Amino acid sequence: MSKYNLPKGYLSYSQINKYLTCARDYEYAYVHGTPYVSPFVAILGNAVHEGVAGYLQEIIDGGAADVSHGIDVMEDYVDKRVEEGDFENIKESVDQTLTWASICYQGWVQQVAAKFKPKRVEWEIKKDLGDVPFLAYIDLQAEDADGEIVLDQKITGRAKTQSFVNSSLQLSIYSALTGISRVGIISVIRPTKIVKPSDIKVIINTSTRTDRDRNHAISVV
Repeated sequence: MSKYNLPKGYLSYSQINKYLTCARDYEYAYVHGTPYVSPFVAILGNAVHEGVAGYLQEIIDGGAADVSHGIDVMEDYVDKRVEEGDFENIKESVDQTLTWASICYQGWVQQVAAKFKPKRVEWEIKKDLGDVPFLAYIDLQAEDADGEIVLDQKITGRAKTQSFVNSSLQLSIYSALTGISRVGIISVIRPTKIVKPSDIKVIINTSTRTDRDRNHAISVV
C-alpha cells in the first residue's frame, strides 16, 4: 500500500499535467469525481488513436496492414461515445466526426506507418516510480532504423516543437518506466477544412533520455 493518499491510488501523467495546469480542475476531476464532458477535439483525437492502435495491433498479431480495420475500430469507438451520450454536448454530428477522424487516420497511415515496426500499442505499465505507484498507457513501442523507441501520439491543432520534446516530463517518465532511452511525439495536425489524407501534416520529433533525465522525472513525481 502506498504511503501517499492518492485519489485514484496511483499517479498518471494526465493527473500530474492537470494538477500543474489547474489545481482546482484536478480537485474537481480526481478528488470529487466531477464528470468530464468530452469536447469534439477529444472525441476526434481518441477516435484516431483507437483507429491507429487497431491498425497496428493487427500487424503485431501477424495480420495484413489493412487500413479498413482501423476505420472499423474508429466507428465502434464513436458508436460507444454515442451510447454514452457524448454527442449530446457537441454541435458536430457522428458523420462529421468520422469524416475528420478518417482523414487524420489515413494521413497517419500514409505518412507514418512505414517508418516504424510496431512492437506494442496502448502498452499498460503499472510500476512504482521511486515510492509512488504509477500507471501509464504508452501509445506505441516500436523499432526504426535507429533502434527501439517509445512514442506518444497527439492529434492537435499545432505540432509539438523539438524543444518541447527535448524537455517533456511525460516522455522522461515514459523512459523511466520502460528503460527505453529514445522517445518521441507524433503530431497529427487537425486540418481546418476537409482535405485529402495525403495533405494531412504529420510531424515526428524524437529525443534521447539519459539516466539524469529519468532520475529528474522520478524526483518530480
